[in-house]
Amino acid sequence: MPDGTAQKEFRDPAARLEGLTLSKIERLPPDYWVFQFGSGVVLSTQSYWRVLSHDSILLTSEDDGQKYGLPTPVDAEASIRELLDNRIAARVDVDQATADFTIRFDNGMILQIVNLSSGFEAWTLDSEGDFLIVGRNGCS
Repeated sequence: MPDGTAQKEFRDPAARLEGLTLSKIERLPPDYWVFQFGSGVVLSTQSYWRVLSHDSILLTSEDDGQKYGLPTPVDAEASIRELLDNRIAARVDVDQATADFTIRFDNGMILQIVNLSSGFEAWTLDSEGDFLIVGRNGCS
């Protein structure tokens, strides 16, 4: 286990994600989302997420299957791929009180994982056993 400054970086999601390309987005049943960065850094969540532009909400995990007056229901997995696939994580922030996870991409889009639980984990960040960071209320 690293110590001192190295330990802080070891536990810092920004140090692990910034500069990496979002290479894979996958939804597993029932509502488990997997976001792979580079060749093996994986952000997983069953929490609500949303994609923002500079002035609006473009897509949320809750939009999946909704019609909203459109000809076909929203396919959140396909839509999030269109917005974020192969984009570079430019900045990563984790709210230390709530564990809300925010990734700002090189195209200006923002992915937010929103923690709505006081007890369950909101997300995990791991890399093939090299490290595991768990985002939880007051503990991220």
